[in-house]
Amino acid sequence: MLALLFVVAHLAGQPAAEDVEAPALRTTTAPKAPDRIRKDDLVCRKEALVGTRMPVRVCLTQGEWAERGVADRDKVEKAQSQKPAYF
Repeated sequence: MLALLFVVAHLAGQPAAEDVEAPALRTTTAPKAPDRIRKDDLVCRKEALVGTRMPVRVCLTQGEWAERGVADRDKVEKAQSQKPAYF
């Protein structure tokens, strides 16, 4: 009963729900704007390695990541365009 009195006393000092303003949404910006990213900036990413549960940290420059993305895309397109060999 005593706890109920403390709760009521505490709530009596609180403003009404309609008087409280909603907190403003915070927007975050990217660490670097796309126009400021240079090809020699070092970027580290975690990648899954086949056969293990532990991700591997790979650090390459932005230009190397771009080259790797193009090469990976070319490999996928080549694999998808090949016809299966029937025996």
